[in-house]
Amino acid sequence: MQIFQFTHLQFCILLGCGISILSGCESPQTPSDEDVTSMETPVENSSAKQPMQPATDDFAPEEGYRILTLADFNKVAAEEETWTQNGTSLISTGVPKGYLQSHKNFKNFSLIFEFRFLPKPGLSEEKLPQSNTGVLVYIGPEQKIWPESVEIQGKFSELASIKSNGGIANVVIEDNPKAREQVRHPVGEWNEIEVISLDGTLTSFLNGTKICKSAPGERSEGTLGFQAEGFPLEFRRIRIAVK
Repeated sequence: MQIFQFTHLQFCILLGCGISILSGCESPQTPSDEDVTSMETPVENSSAKQPMQPATDDFAPEEGYRILTLADFNKVAAEEETWTQNGTSLISTGVPKGYLQSHKNFKNFSLIFEFRFLPKPGLSEEKLPQSNTGVLVYIGPEQKIWPESVEIQGKFSELASIKSNGGIANVVIEDNPKAREQVRHPVGEWNEIEVISLDGTLTSFLNGTKICKSAPGERSEGTLGFQAEGFPLEFRRIRIAVK
């Protein structure tokens, strides 16, 4: 019979392998209560969608003006998420088409607000000027799309122009397209509109420059409205002073 002899180094290697094999054959340990809890309780994903945080806006209205919020309006032809508020901003998905309508009637007033269009998926660069909204004044009692009213245009290509709405007689206007082109900010940037109403005469200002004036027409008093016309947008710092 052949007798095998091992050096000290070979013996240590064989001993180490044997210990490793025996360790692998040990019975699996029963998980502790802490381990079970960690397996059953999902870890919160920090990247999960969080509720919108209130916007920080230290804006203070001019003397005599008061801020209008979502609480000052009814939603007409809108879904719950069509209009939301964040800070001084009223944000609209633009769909379905409809409008916010104020609880109160207004006749003589100054209304100032800022707005910008938000990105719309699939809207090409050449179609950006079609971005559309508007503010309605002198709204009649019947709620419909669109109500009897006078509109100060938020449509980019006609910004701050004045037109009749809802089937009433056309208003007579003096419009300044050249001034509009000079002071209008691009789609996606903030534009400020001021509307002054005095006994049925309307005057609109865009970023501080007079753009349009309408003569008294069929309507001279009523509620206010902000339109959703298929384009996401944000209004902010909406304030009004009653004359």
